[in-house]
Amino acid sequence: RAPARHLHSLNIRCGLHARETEWEIPGGRLTVRSERFASMDNPHMVYLRCTLRSTCPVSAELSTGIDTAVWDINGPHFTRVRCMSQDGRLTAEGITGEKGTVVQVCDEVHTNFGGEAVVLEDDGKILRVYRLQLEPEKDYILEKAAMIQTSGDDGYPLEGTFEGYEEALAKHTARWEKIWNMSQVDIDG
Repeated sequence: RAPARHLHSLNIRCGLHARETEWEIPGGRLTVRSERFASMDNPHMVYLRCTLRSTCPVSAELSTGIDTAVWDINGPHFTRVRCMSQDGRLTAEGITGEKGTVVQVCDEVHTNFGGEAVVLEDDGKILRVYRLQLEPEKDYILEKAAMIQTSGDDGYPLEGTFEGYEEALAKHTARWEKIWNMSQVDIDG
């Protein structure tokens, strides 16, 4: 069904992409807001925050994960793909057809709504699926951090803990401010 309202924005000053989409549903409205950024503080990291909010009780299914179906002009980019779930993280690893480079994506999710996700693997995808019963006027928030690395990166494979969304956004924004402080031009007149 077509959305009742859709907003799309990119904050150039700090490289933050945002969307807000609202649908009319029986008995009210459902709104999905998302923000995401590729970290200027750590070029291997991307972050997402997704918020669901409804004006009435409603069932919702929220899926997030990794899809390895990457294609180039000659067909599938990866010749071999392996997906796994371990210690709360989803990982997908593929080998490129052109140069045999290993590409690995690993993600971690935190929510404010608790409950366990069902992990599904199918056709080069590995997904977490949350089945939710939304209460009216309550925010259901999912925050995701994903690390992207290749066998050509220094220090491969990368390891460590993922920062929370707010901490990563603060560091990312501070890096952008340093860039703007060196390059911003104000013209009065």
